[in-house]
Amino acid sequence: MKKNHTEKIKALLYKALKTDNTEVLFYHILCKLLIHDNSFADALAIIQKVGEHNQSLNERTHSLLLLGICNDLLGERKQALDYYNTILSTADKNSTESFPVNKLVVAFAAKYIKSAFKKKNKADRSVEVSFSQSSGLE
Repeated sequence: MKKNHTEKIKALLYKALKTDNTEVLFYHILCKLLIHDNSFADALAIIQKVGEHNQSLNERTHSLLLLGICNDLLGERKQALDYYNTILSTADKNSTESFPVNKLVVAFAAKYIKSAFKKKNKADRSVEVSFSQSSGLE
């Protein structure tokens, strides 16, 4: 994505959040854009705000994954591991639910437990920027 397009998209997402700050997808997309811009502290600040709002089980675990990724990128490995492990324990507790935790989120959490998320991982689907709820990890 071209830099000038990214800046326009980020501006629109910030504006959208002012209009509806409860839409979890806005936070997820904005966080991923900031990760791709190497603005890791800003990405963390954005994804931390989503915790103030109601989320579905899968939205919550996706938020936890992004929290872990941001913390890894900021060198906060212990905090990142706490988020990844929370995903795994949440998935274990909810494995028999009608809508269990997204297996892809669980797989990425397990991957990043073994090896910290680094800048080279920005090509992973876990931080892919998509504008459709049906195309990402959602």
